Parts: sequence; structure tokens; C-alpha cells
Amino acid sequence: MICFLLAARQKGTDKMEYTGLTYDPLIIQLAKKRIPKERLIDQAGLPRGTVAKIKNNKSMTLDSIARICRYLNCQIQDVVQYVPEPDEKPQQANIEYPTREE
Repeated sequence: MICFLLAARQKGTDKMEYTGLTYDPLIIQLAKKRIPKERLIDQAGLPRGTVAKIKNNKSMTLDSIARICRYLNCQIQDVVQYVPEPDEKPQQANIEYPTREE
């Protein structure tokens, strides 16, 4: 599998910040279908900066991801994947569900 750096430079520093996002699934989809990123951008109606976001694993809007899914006829997990840091511990959501009062 293609492995990209899962980090983003913080503005004004050389420090790398882990994002946990990878567009490897999208890169694989484009390669399988032999679609250049530039054609994806043009035909899916995406902003020009999207290529850089894909290349650098930067976040993009859900609208852009939806356009990609629509164009490629795929699901969101075929576009983006969350990869936790190796030493990251899962966090439990602290959700309280309402009880039904009778």
C-alpha cells in the first residue's frame, strides 16, 4: 500500500503535527481507474487547492469529499482513512443517553 507522511507542518515552524488522515484509498482508486488527479479536480468540480490537500494529507471539506465520491461512484472510506498514531490510546466517548420517562 502507498504510505504517505501523516503529518502537516505548523505554520511558521518546522514542527510536524500528526493529522491522522491519509488519502491513500483515494490514490489507490485513482490508480486503479487510471484517472489523473487533475482530471478528478476538473470533472468533479473541486477547488484547485485540492490536489495539494490530497498530496499533503490535509483536511478538506465534506463537500469536496462528497464530490469525489460522486465522481468515482464510491464510499467515503474509499477516499479517506483515519490512521491513529502507533502509541495513541483509543478514547471512549463520554455520552449520556436520555432515559425514557414514563
